[in-house]
This record gives sequence, structure tokens and C-alpha cells, in this order.
Amino acid sequence: MRVNYKNTPENYRVMAEIIIPPLLDLLKSLTLLEEEIFERNRALDKEKKKALASQQIKFIPSGMNLWMTIFRGKCNF
Repeated sequence: MRVNYKNTPENYRVMAEIIIPPLLDLLKSLTLLEEEIFERNRALDKEKKKALASQQIKFIPSGMNLWMTIFRGKCNF
């Protein structure tokens, strides 16, 4: 990556030439790390979806059965 120091005052140009390249290298490494984390999270999400899709839903209570199931779960009957 090329840095344009055209608008940098002469007093600060030497300091900018010393400081900016290492900072750009750090930014590049952070970007690569974020991309790797994003890809790993995407792969984990795909695995979770596959695992959930493979599980069978046994019984979903409806109507009054649903309310009784919730009530029993909260009251520990």
C-alpha cells in the first residue's frame, strides 16, 4: 500500500514515515483476523443449522395443552 504524504507538513513528514507503515501493518493483520473469525462463525452457524434440522420434533403441545405444559413447568408439578 502506498501512502500519500503530500498534505503532511514537512515538520511531521519524517515522523509520519516512521509511524504510519507499522500502523498499516497492524490494521492489515486485524482485518485478516476479523475475516477469519467471521468465516469460522459462518461455518459454526451452518453446523448448528444442520444439527437442528436433523433433530426430530417429537411433540408440540397446542391450545390448552400448551398452557398446562407451561404452567406445570413454572410450578414444578
